[in-house]
Amino acid sequence: MPEKRVFVLGSGVIGLSVALELQIRGYRVSIIARDVPPSAISETEASGTASPLDSQDWASPWAGFNWCSFAPLEDKETQRRDRATFVRWLEMVDRREVPRETMELVPFTSITKGERDFWFEDLVPDFKYIQDTSASAGFTTVTYKSFVASAPAYLAYLVSELLHPKNPSLVPVEFHQSSAFSSLAEVFSHPLLSSEKEEDVLLVNATGMGSLYLSDVADTSVYPIRGQTVLVSAPSFKAAPVCVMSLQYDEPTYVIPRGASGLVILGGTFEHDDSHRGIRQDATERILKDCLSICPQLLAHLPDYEKVIQEDPEAWRRLEVVKVNVGIRPARKGETRVELDAVKDSSGRLRPVLHAYGAGKAGYQSSVGIAQEAADWADRHFG
Repeated sequence: MPEKRVFVLGSGVIGLSVALELQIRGYRVSIIARDVPPSAISETEASGTASPLDSQDWASPWAGFNWCSFAPLEDKETQRRDRATFVRWLEMVDRREVPRETMELVPFTSITKGERDFWFEDLVPDFKYIQDTSASAGFTTVTYKSFVASAPAYLAYLVSELLHPKNPSLVPVEFHQSSAFSSLAEVFSHPLLSSEKEEDVLLVNATGMGSLYLSDVADTSVYPIRGQTVLVSAPSFKAAPVCVMSLQYDEPTYVIPRGASGLVILGGTFEHDDSHRGIRQDATERILKDCLSICPQLLAHLPDYEKVIQEDPEAWRRLEVVKVNVGIRPARKGETRVELDAVKDSSGRLRPVLHAYGAGKAGYQSSVGIAQEAADWADRHFG
């Protein structure tokens, strides 16, 4: 029987998750990417190169990372993906496959506009509608428990699983760093792929924004969403992290701990078709002010912090800013694309391509479900 050989183009959370699911199912997988997680690169290969964690074109490390499904009641496909991810993460946390500093199940408060129902009421622990809140009329407030995590630490966890599979019968995934490709046909001409039997090779396109620029994909439904966030240190969150998401203000406002590390992502902006990489100072100040307003616990390490916040209108300046982040989310109009396709290689032959991109702001919370769906397509392809 020929070996099932899959090459994944892209090493964001979707690419890594698809590679892991394929590895678990017995495929031999290689990842080719411009931005490769640092833990996947040897010191020799990485010498003299900038860390991909500094690349604003690689969205995954910059993200505020939590599970808070946006799927409406009628969107069963996204619900299925999000559910699969929640279930997998619950297993990970229960088994302590990752430390609390990487991922933790924490109390959530979510304030959304209008009256609405949530499809995941019976999935997440301790789900409650809150009737008496300080929120303005016209908002729905719910509380429950869900996941928060450190995006860089979770990416490192995925890399570790790929390089050192717990099942000794599985083949470790190989990582190969490459400059950007102009087309998928060019990828098929790469020595790694051209040395394999044509009928045994499947290419997974997990390039995110790259799918707009690859000439033989040229998906004009793909567009950037600029996100600016502020990473702060909040020592009290090591023992008691909480997540707060609010739509009470002009911009989405959220407080997302990086696990139980004491670092917290504050956000944010959600700017469609905006690829500006620079920091907008007015957005930074607005984020700090609004996030402290919805989550005073950010200053809980200070004595009498509630009194401090009440008496000092500039209390937001006491937040310890670690870094201001700007990243570009790869989104897609309509829906996430997970499907089998074919493109012509440089010789004009049709070659199989499995697309997996376009999740936008839901990349992490749908990643396991997207990976399972992509692997199902691979299984059907190889028969």
